This record gives sequence, C-alpha cells and structure tokens, in this order.
Amino acid sequence: MARRRSKSRFSQSSGGGGGGGLGRVLAIAVLLVIVGGGVALAVIDFRPPTQTVEKVIPNTQFKQ
Repeated sequence: MARRRSKSRFSQSSGGGGGGGLGRVLAIAVLLVIVGGGVALAVIDFRPPTQTVEKVIPNTQFKQ
C-alpha cells in the first residue's frame, strides 16, 4: 500500500491555474508606493507657512 502525500496549501503545484500572479503584482505595487513616499519625504524640503504679524503695544502698558 502506497502512502499518499498530503498537499500543503502553501506549496506551489504545477497544476491548478497558478493564481499567485495578481497578489505578487499588488505586493510589488504597494512596496513601490511605500518606498517612493519615503524617498519623497526625504528629498522634498517642506517649509512651514510664515506670516508677518505686527502689533502695536501702547506705552501705557509699560511701567516707568
């Protein structure tokens, strides 16, 4: 009596359609977006918004 090998669901088999292509493409696309975002954050010089504020303080508020 011959033993049957149990097929693991994680092993690649030669038959059955090969449905791993789309998942691999999506994983590569997500990886490229993450790496591209990191490079953009490292390279782009973000400056905070600046605005000049002038306020007149009357002399009566100062002690003499």
